[in-house]
Amino acid sequence: MDVGLWDRDMITEDIAVSWKLQQRFWDIRYEPRALCWMLVPETLKGIWKQRVRWAQGGQEVMLRHWKVLLKWKQRRIWIVYLEQWISTFWSFAWLFVTLMLLVTASSPQDMLFWFTFTSFSLVFMSLIQLFIALKIDSKYDNVKRYYVWAAWYPALYWIVNTVVVISAFPRAIRSRVKGGYATWSSPDRGLTKSKS
Repeated sequence: MDVGLWDRDMITEDIAVSWKLQQRFWDIRYEPRALCWMLVPETLKGIWKQRVRWAQGGQEVMLRHWKVLLKWKQRRIWIVYLEQWISTFWSFAWLFVTLMLLVTASSPQDMLFWFTFTSFSLVFMSLIQLFIALKIDSKYDNVKRYYVWAAWYPALYWIVNTVVVISAFPRAIRSRVKGGYATWSSPDRGLTKSKS
């Protein structure tokens, strides 16, 4: 009630209400013992639609609440807000640099070197982050045996995420300009029986 309930014009109303709560100095905290249940998309197309919607929702919030950077009182959420902008900027920068490399590379070896170096950098940083996360989370989960393989996930994730963010950005701009109710159709969630 304090933040005016849900925003019906935001595609991810949960992200939007979280931002409004934080701007009114409510705390949103991580609870490792919480249990939840959800139906997830079962096809690549369904996952794609879900991730584009999530990215669009984050960008809509980013575009709506940009004035938090002008308010000293809101400084506690600046880092979260800047992370969203930097992540979006990084996606466009990565695409630009990759396209420039495709145009300017003098040989396939130049291309291979660039992709090898960037992949190694991502995997190395991921290994460090994953090691720290496993140390912190070890009292809840025991997944150390996946340590070496899990480092590849972020490298692939960031490539897919770049495409998702770039796909969602025009939608976020359009929804902010157009206004009105935000609507979306739920991707496949295993609710319908498959034909056999």
